[in-house]
Amino acid sequence: MIGLPDLEGTGELYDADRDRELIPGTYYHFVTQLLVKPYLRDVNGELVPENVTAPGRHLVVRMTTYAYRDWDAYLVHEYDEQHLIKNEKGLTNADYYDKLEAVELKYADHIYSEVLADTYQDFIKILVPDQLPRFEIMSSDLRPLLAKNPGLRIRLAAIVNRNFKLDAQGYEHVMDAPLKEIKQKYQFYRENF
Repeated sequence: MIGLPDLEGTGELYDADRDRELIPGTYYHFVTQLLVKPYLRDVNGELVPENVTAPGRHLVVRMTTYAYRDWDAYLVHEYDEQHLIKNEKGLTNADYYDKLEAVELKYADHIYSEVLADTYQDFIKILVPDQLPRFEIMSSDLRPLLAKNPGLRIRLAAIVNRNFKLDAQGYEHVMDAPLKEIKQKYQFYRENF
């Protein structure tokens, strides 16, 4: 390939076709375990496919996607799609707003980048330096720490409950307000412009 010398190395080679998984004990795994609770067949069981309903598996896939997503590139795609619509000729106002609304709804889940970042920062405030010298989002294993300190699990779970807007049954409602706002905004545009 382009005359570069072969490099010897160790470890797993990157495989773009391989499904990514959440690493047990890490930040994303901990958050996902809490969010998937209402979808577990056995609430006391493990986070394994056999114990998770179909909607719960969909949630796990979404959380895994969010864990590995390049959010900056994602937002660039949204901007590009909006730019294409703004440059499209011959659209009626209604068509224009319909298309912009569809793009904004398609990318509305970018709110998860903010919620996940805020939750991570809240975890750091509790964990560093009192519990851990540093807390790495993709590699720090919380399991030993939580086993020693059950109260810590309660504090971290409270952060997830608050930031992900969990209801009494444990279902998250992060997207409720943003989706409503987007729909109201474009309804206003259609009625007034």
